[in-house]
Amino acid sequence: MIRINEFIMKILDRPIIILAIACVVCLGTQPSQAGEPKGIVFLTWKPNQPEVWKRLIQRFHQENPGIRIQRQVGPHSSSEYHAIVTQRLKNKDDSVDVFFMDVIWPPEFANAGW
Repeated sequence: MIRINEFIMKILDRPIIILAIACVVCLGTQPSQAGEPKGIVFLTWKPNQPEVWKRLIQRFHQENPGIRIQRQVGPHSSSEYHAIVTQRLKNKDDSVDVFFMDVIWPPEFANAGW
């Protein structure tokens, strides 16, 4: 049986996935001073895969030295994480550039104008 970490790494180890993440991440960057790395704050949930994220972010940093990712870990509970994300969106909080969302949230977020 494939362990969860191995399964996730097999999926996320594909160049197209890394490229997609890089594109999404770069959309959230703000201008920085010349020579200064751009910073991206990435909010995730289900903190049970720390080594997978650590390796992916390290790899991203190696391949994109001008972009630094700061990962914020939300709670494991989807309802608690949903509450955090919706509160930040309601408050127009720009402290997070990229965040995960559950597959059922986009219609709700679109209806709210987010």
